[in-house]
Amino acid sequence: MTNFQIIMLRRLSAEFDVDTTPAQGLEGAALDAWIERAEDALFEELIATQ
Repeated sequence: MTNFQIIMLRRLSAEFDVDTTPAQGLEGAALDAWIERAEDALFEELIATQ
């Protein structure tokens, strides 16, 4: 797991209350893809609530 991936997972969890347990066990490109999907879903959720 890269430093960037660790930071992104912690930030998604701590700042936005995103459940990151589905990302456990993922690494490399699979983890990058999961983070990107989680960010996209969060973005859509935030846009919908405005």
